[in-house]
Amino acid sequence: MTKLAQVGHVMMKDLREFRWLLAVYLGVAAFATAHAVELKGFDHEAFGYQMLLVVLFGMIVAASLVQADSPIRVDAHWATQPLYPSAVLGAKFAVAAIVIIGVPAVGQAAGLLARHVAV
Repeated sequence: MTKLAQVGHVMMKDLREFRWLLAVYLGVAAFATAHAVELKGFDHEAFGYQMLLVVLFGMIVAASLVQADSPIRVDAHWATQPLYPSAVLGAKFAVAAIVIIGVPAVGQAAGLLARHVAV
């Protein structure tokens, strides 16, 4: 298996393993986006603290993803498979960049466009 194929393999494993945690994180990001674009029903001040929750849940998700394949765990996925360490690192970085950084960045951009903020 090539390194690129291993990156995809580890990414899919992480997405499967943490699907519920990622779903909660994406839900929090969706609520924060709904508040940012001022959707009806999301304009209450209780939704004003959603970005703090996005950051908090993002840190929890990132830590969980990285520690899932910790080198000191006996049942770590990479220890049972002949995976390149750089492929595991690349997969973790890709998932973090796409899910943890990318999704809220799109929501933030939507909020800025909805408020007509100049470039």
